[in-house]
Amino acid sequence: MKKNGILFLILVGLLTFTYFFQELGDIKKVEETKVNQNIVNTELMGDLIELKNSHVTLKRDKNKVFRTEKNHPVDPRKLSAFLEALSDLRVKETIDEINSSNEKDFFPSENNFLEFRFQRGKMKFILGNKLAFNQNFYVKIIENKKVKYVIAENLTAAQTAYRQEEAHNNDSRYNKFIQLLNWQAKQFREARVFGQQGLAKSELKAIEIKNNRNIPFQIRFNEGSTFPEPPKSVGIYSTMLNIFLEKALKLHGFDSYVREEELSDEVSTLMYILNDNRYYKFTLFKKYGNREGYFFADEKMKVVFEAGKRQAELFFAHVQEVWDLIPYRNQEDLSLINIGFGSEERQVALSFGNTFKAKTVGSKDEAVNKSFFHLSELLGKRADYLIFDSKVRQQSRKAFQLTIQQNKYQVLLAKGELVLWNELENFGYVWKVAEKYPIVVNFESYFL
Repeated sequence: MKKNGILFLILVGLLTFTYFFQELGDIKKVEETKVNQNIVNTELMGDLIELKNSHVTLKRDKNKVFRTEKNHPVDPRKLSAFLEALSDLRVKETIDEINSSNEKDFFPSENNFLEFRFQRGKMKFILGNKLAFNQNFYVKIIENKKVKYVIAENLTAAQTAYRQEEAHNNDSRYNKFIQLLNWQAKQFREARVFGQQGLAKSELKAIEIKNNRNIPFQIRFNEGSTFPEPPKSVGIYSTMLNIFLEKALKLHGFDSYVREEELSDEVSTLMYILNDNRYYKFTLFKKYGNREGYFFADEKMKVVFEAGKRQAELFFAHVQEVWDLIPYRNQEDLSLINIGFGSEERQVALSFGNTFKAKTVGSKDEAVNKSFFHLSELLGKRADYLIFDSKVRQQSRKAFQLTIQQNKYQVLLAKGELVLWNELENFGYVWKVAEKYPIVVNFESYFL
């Protein structure tokens, strides 16, 4: 990260402190007058090369990338957020009454500190006690070997609710600053697999997923296809394909570590195939050393990423997620259907204008609008999955048959599921049913 990035935040915020003096007089008419007086001049110090607190040390490498003690890259967004939060610190006034003999009364511990090292000098900030009568607190500033004692305030909005009469002395801002000074390595670490630069869409040719839940499959982004292919009448749902692509490009965990322990209990692999024939192969495990959860790593990387259920979703994906599982997306395709119950079959015209209308063709029977409306809704709704095992036909109860644009279907009732079986292509759309079926299933409910 360049000087104009990190140092700008520090210069404007934390390190170029500005005095604020309160005018005397009626407290309701108090105004804060800004006096442009810098406590330090970071321009003379050069680039920031190290940041340290009691838990972690971040050092800038030769490529100007900050890393932890274990050589793990820092997420620039997290570091910027940290520095931006620090920029809410303001100095109210300097204190001359504190010296080495009474310092312990104001600074009982030096554990809450933050140290910056630049090319030409260093600075250290030590947090002291909170004042008893307001929200401000003591800060010790060490610039090289020169010491200043100041009273500071944190302008960050308080997140804790408190009574109005306690507002002047509430300690939430002070405690928030303590938390900030005690950030640990995990709060800085880069958890995006492809780092700040990411992986470009033009680079990714396909991904291949193998897990213990589903059959192995490939999603070929450059072709807009999958292997295995969907049935001809199903096709690829481009919206879901793009969503899947975005997830793949932004693969990340919620934390990451330099690999030091053994990974075990493998559950899935996710391979990225690039257009230049390079590849990444990430394997998902349930154990990392003695820890349990989800952990994944590439065989060529020295980093282990820890994932929650949300981050691990891609490893458990199914090829059908990018298939178009809506039987009839266009209502016009349902303008004429044949519906049969045993030997009884009727042709029905459906109109989807301002008012839905179902009307029989060549029959005196009157079609029930409500029943056909719910049927059309089902045919326009995305199925939960497709089934290819024809045994479902023997294991389910047949409700009725449909013919739509020369495609013949059987509507089957299974336990907790409704199946629309395509007789020509031998597969079924399956909708999971919670309590009752979303459509009626007998002749008398469709015709009067």
